[in-house]
Amino acid sequence: MKKFPLYIVMVMLFSCEKEKITSKVYYDTIENSNRKVNLADKIRVTIDTLAAPTDIETSFNGNFTVCNKTIVFADVFFGYLFEFDKKLKLQSKNFGIGNHPHELKGADYITYSNKTKRLYVLSSKTGILAVIDSKFHKEKEFKINFNIKRTKEEVIYKPLPYLMDSYELDYGYDGILKVFDEYHLAIAITSSHPKFNGYFNSKFYYENSRIIALINIEKEYIDRLIGRRPLLFLKNQLPNYDHFNYEINNNTIYLNFYPESTIYKIDKEKDVVQSAFGIQGSEMKTNYTRTYSYEEAYKREFEDYNNYNFYNSLYVDDNLIFRGYSKNNTKKDGLQIYKNNVLIADLNFPKGYKIIGKIDNAYYASKNVIKRREDMVLLKLKFSEL
Repeated sequence: MKKFPLYIVMVMLFSCEKEKITSKVYYDTIENSNRKVNLADKIRVTIDTLAAPTDIETSFNGNFTVCNKTIVFADVFFGYLFEFDKKLKLQSKNFGIGNHPHELKGADYITYSNKTKRLYVLSSKTGILAVIDSKFHKEKEFKINFNIKRTKEEVIYKPLPYLMDSYELDYGYDGILKVFDEYHLAIAITSSHPKFNGYFNSKFYYENSRIIALINIEKEYIDRLIGRRPLLFLKNQLPNYDHFNYEINNNTIYLNFYPESTIYKIDKEKDVVQSAFGIQGSEMKTNYTRTYSYEEAYKREFEDYNNYNFYNSLYVDDNLIFRGYSKNNTKKDGLQIYKNNVLIADLNFPKGYKIIGKIDNAYYASKNVIKRREDMVLLKLKFSEL
């Protein structure tokens, strides 16, 4: 009989155990530490408005991201990457939609890494991801391989939560693509598998489903699934809110689901929860309605997102965490600021904006959804007493 070295056996056993960890086990030992310091009266924010030039060739649909000392707008329809300085003055126009080496297949999602000094741009229509250097040269481009090795029949009749063949990418929602480390990108995933989804008979899904896939940039395929859905979804079936905000900072993933006040800190390598904290925002309507079928949830989707409130953005700057949320208020949203996991401010914030990055000592915010000329405006924010 062939003998395996002890360390190989241990790795195999550890992998099997990781595959079996349910949401209850994943979050079981974590308690939410709701601590706040009354500093709201001291913290002030000054806001300057920066408008993009009106004569640029854009569809006015896309996303802004901060890249070191510059700001890039990715045009979803035209595929252009417009580079601006910190005053939103145009510096260059790059790429465009097409099949040539100097063009992109699409620009639905964009993220940047300070470590690698590269942009990563994803087309949701083709699943093709482009790696772009600091001079806007395309280094490589590839279609994300889901690394599926089972047959179609095996996938349909026996969904396995630890394999990507039961999932799809969570297209259509904000901020799904992040840089995990030098060799991987992280992307949010969901499932519409007939035997593995959040709409009906969902206990198995909410107990076992993963939430983030890691894309190996060199090998061009998904090689690991991490994270779990919180216990909230086991207690109250809310598939319309089964989406999340997350940021990756150093060795930690900061995770916050749309309907839950808790922010989780997760060790990104060990895939274990380190701590949990968070306090509900003010003026939030959160008496969400549970649904029991896809048809019921589909009929409620517009009402859920327009009549109820949820957490809609997350930005991390070392020990500072900025979390945005919608309010039951037609004129203002909310912005919470946590320092070392403690809430230090809960401020009124311009409706429909999220913080996207920092240049020097100023933070920048863009519209959550950019679909018209009037949305091509950034806010330059400076906070006192931070």
